[in-house]
Amino acid sequence: MKTNSESNISRITGLDALIALLVLGSLWGLSEVALGRVVRELVPPLRAAALTGAGMACMGLFIGMTGKTARLPLVALVAVLATQLCVPLLRCSLLCKANTSLAVMLHGLALAGAVHFLVAAPAGGAVRRGAAAFGAAIVSAAPFYYVGMRLAPCAYLLSFNQPLGVFSFLLREGLVWAAFSAVLFPAGYALGTRLAGPLASFGMARPLLRLAAPGAAIVFCWLAIAALVLAG
Repeated sequence: MKTNSESNISRITGLDALIALLVLGSLWGLSEVALGRVVRELVPPLRAAALTGAGMACMGLFIGMTGKTARLPLVALVAVLATQLCVPLLRCSLLCKANTSLAVMLHGLALAGAVHFLVAAPAGGAVRRGAAAFGAAIVSAAPFYYVGMRLAPCAYLLSFNQPLGVFSFLLREGLVWAAFSAVLFPAGYALGTRLAGPLASFGMARPLLRLAAPGAAIVFCWLAIAALVLAG
């Protein structure tokens, strides 16, 4: 692995950054399937917020390790592809997970924009990173309401289909998404900055595992998603 320095923070670059993108996108996809089921059973009202926070944590990890803010939509795209495994496995419509895919992509796009405009550099302060994640969650919630209402509306989303319903949705859902994001994105970023150096050293010391270890992690995530989907 190679590293570069930005404000004395090691970053992984090149092929290693691409591998990190695939691993974290796959992990995000697994969280959408596995964590979503757990939270639905334990605390149903917090399911969307918990999944939003998990996605923000994965994107924080990616920026912390690579500093590549503009690639966040690609991390989200990998997560979308992972969650859409149900289409070939169950032979169902793309619309089955349409709103999940919509939310994931909106989070990736909104966070990339928020970090770019609100944080001067990926190494900006934790408060600014938290504010960027908070704003990104709010910004993504509004278009999710309008597009999701027409793309694949569920009974819960339709309950907001009333005059000024978007404001009710933002108050009940958007603010909770934002709160989880404001905590978990900076936490993911902090962990990512701490992992970048050790990962670089590990890759240089064990070149055979440089691809094998993350490759195994990606395969595990996708197989776990497939198993959960088939289990119903």
